[in-house]
Amino acid sequence: MSITFSKTVKTKKDHSCFTCCETIPKGTLTEFSWGNDGVYWWRTYICDPCLLYISENDLLEDGNWLDEGCVDEHRRWAAS
Repeated sequence: MSITFSKTVKTKKDHSCFTCCETIPKGTLTEFSWGNDGVYWWRTYICDPCLLYISENDLLEDGNWLDEGCVDEHRRWAAS
């Protein structure tokens, strides 16, 4: 997976956070990225709590990829 573009944006409408699937309300500053995985182009929004969780828990270490809903899955796994 290759990120072509990433920046902080102010949302113009509600979006779903890619990593927790919660709603990011209109007018929120959030991380927007787009790129491709070799076959498909994709766009994602990731909320600030998820960005912090990803950073604190090293979810991108060792070449790990982010999947849809992965932060919720990791929180459930860590709690068990």
